[in-house]
Amino acid sequence: MRKLILILCFAVFLIGIVSAEQITVKGRAISLINNQPLANLDISKWDGDSMHFNIGKTDADGRFNVVFDLDEAQKVDRGDSQSNYYFRVGGDCLVGADILLYRLDNQWKILIPMQNDNIAGAILIVNNMDVGDIPLNSMADFSLESDLSVKMSYTWKYLSKNWIEKYGEKWKAGSYDIQYQYDKQYSQYISQNSYVRFRLINEDGDLFISPVYWVGEDICTKIELNFKKKEFSSNLHIAEVQEGPFDDNAVTVQINKGWNLLSLSSVTRLSSRSYLQAENFKAVYFYIPQISKYIGIDAKNPNSDTVMRQLQENGKSEGWFRENMYYFLNQGAWIYSNKNGEATFILGDDVLDLNYSKLASGWNFKVIIGTGTFDSKKGNCNIEKIASWNSETQSWNMVDSNADIKNYFNKVVVIKVTNDCQLGENNINPPSIPS
Repeated sequence: MRKLILILCFAVFLIGIVSAEQITVKGRAISLINNQPLANLDISKWDGDSMHFNIGKTDADGRFNVVFDLDEAQKVDRGDSQSNYYFRVGGDCLVGADILLYRLDNQWKILIPMQNDNIAGAILIVNNMDVGDIPLNSMADFSLESDLSVKMSYTWKYLSKNWIEKYGEKWKAGSYDIQYQYDKQYSQYISQNSYVRFRLINEDGDLFISPVYWVGEDICTKIELNFKKKEFSSNLHIAEVQEGPFDDNAVTVQINKGWNLLSLSSVTRLSSRSYLQAENFKAVYFYIPQISKYIGIDAKNPNSDTVMRQLQENGKSEGWFRENMYYFLNQGAWIYSNKNGEATFILGDDVLDLNYSKLASGWNFKVIIGTGTFDSKKGNCNIEKIASWNSETQSWNMVDSNADIKNYFNKVVVIKVTNDCQLGENNINPPSIPS
């Protein structure tokens, strides 16, 4: 009898483990426009390794439940606060944001659309959890007819009054650039109840901007867009609104035909609303003082593999590249443009203030962030020369070490130093040790 009791207790213990690993998340899918429940929608799930489609459907009241195996998620957990599991609810022209599961501080947490703004706001997940109403947006499909070979981008804006009332001021001026690609599923959908402006870019990098159109609230509307003889026409009504403001931390810089010295971000993080696009950049090079050579990248397809291959050809390992990642992210690049115009790109948070920047012996192409003078930021560097590039005259200008850094903010200058060194403030010293 005692052995039977032990077996039963062990079985109960195992059941407890299994139930703890199986997490059921419940909720209800509703329309973002009219708050009505959405029935018969497909549920798909990412298990950390692959996507599983049509694992269930919403019922007549829009309700759903998804079961997660956290033991399986644990096996693919990389320990870097990345999403291990998520699921989404959607259907034909109906799209919802992903519901994400994270493992933070040895606890599983869930990030729910419209309820948590970021990972830090994710809440602790428990079994049989009800996440409440999950809004889905109705997306209008569109066709494009053009007498030019184009790629296309568009901008949508969440300006609906009821969206602002329900989800707050962040929807009022939110503007997002979406790059249209013919080979991607759902990329041709446009948000309902929004303003939209199309930007067509041909293979030569010429940009054509449409009027601002209004997309109504009719679910699953078919939008017709035509671009013939360099003129736009559509079955949408033209709206009298101004574009922006944008909230994507973008900066706009003037570029001249010929060689320009710019941040690498101006290539790798170009906004689709930028007047100049990657097609305009016919050559991109950046200088690596550690090997005393230029490395070239393709503006239309910039990736680290290209850089890594060229570094390896010059005796540098992948480990060296990773160790010097911040150096590369703060690099300036030579960019050859085939026309004058403005380029808009997203400014990342990986560009360092001069106080935290390392330089290598020789010439360094440095993106300038900070205040003060170059001399006040020299740290333990012996700065031999500083120069800036004038893209209008296609010539160099020497820069005095006492020049105000603000005059070069977000621009690129070249700095020559005698040895590997660290920039930084010179007037900060540790307290003295008592006698």
